[in-house]
Amino acid sequence: DRFGRAGFVHRVANSLIGRDGKKARGVIIGIVGAWGSGKSSVLNLLANELKQRDPKPVVVRFDPWLVSGRDDLILALLSEMYAALAAAPELQEKAKRFLDTASPYISVLGRVGGLFVPGLGETVDNGVKAVRKRIKAPGTLQQLKEAVTQSLLEVPVPIVVLIDELDRLRDDEVRTIAQLVRAVADFPHVSYVLAYDQRRVEEALGGDLSGNRNERRERGRAYLEKLVHIPISLPAAVAIE
Repeated sequence: DRFGRAGFVHRVANSLIGRDGKKARGVIIGIVGAWGSGKSSVLNLLANELKQRDPKPVVVRFDPWLVSGRDDLILALLSEMYAALAAAPELQEKAKRFLDTASPYISVLGRVGGLFVPGLGETVDNGVKAVRKRIKAPGTLQQLKEAVTQSLLEVPVPIVVLIDELDRLRDDEVRTIAQLVRAVADFPHVSYVLAYDQRRVEEALGGDLSGNRNERRERGRAYLEKLVHIPISLPAAVAIE
């Protein structure tokens, strides 16, 4: 930490996880800064900070810039969560339970097409095969979501999802991620951190090209305020000798 952001990262981590360290607070935090301001570095520091905690939370790193298509984004995020859970030997049964409940939820949301998540390896490949076997499932969308929620509540440690590079996406992809966080990733006892340039994301969330740029930004700002519980501007970097 050559730029003196350790204290900032520590406070963000405290906001994500309850005082007992056993459950996430279920909040969505936005790390807001211009391109090149060090948002990805802060997420790296945050991931390291969380891994030092006891009990150690499950940290899910998700970079939507590496994935294309709404359905692939949905499956990719849930697969990343599965992989992060399965990486801990003591949580592998919980990971299977999560996958079993998430699979029909994905199919009801209308998942079609393939999955492209580089670098996840055989663990997730096996999980994706299990997903593809469960194309139909009884129950309403709400019932299926409740089943996923219950499987996550059984996980005895916090789950924190870090989503980076939001401002590098096309406008339609930014809107897809926003919808994904609201409709798919809106599980209790899971906290989220989104890193983005606010001006860029506001313009993307503003919708089509009707109206001038200021009007689009106003629409996007209103949407973003509903999505992100705690927006935090990235503090200025101060070099530490």
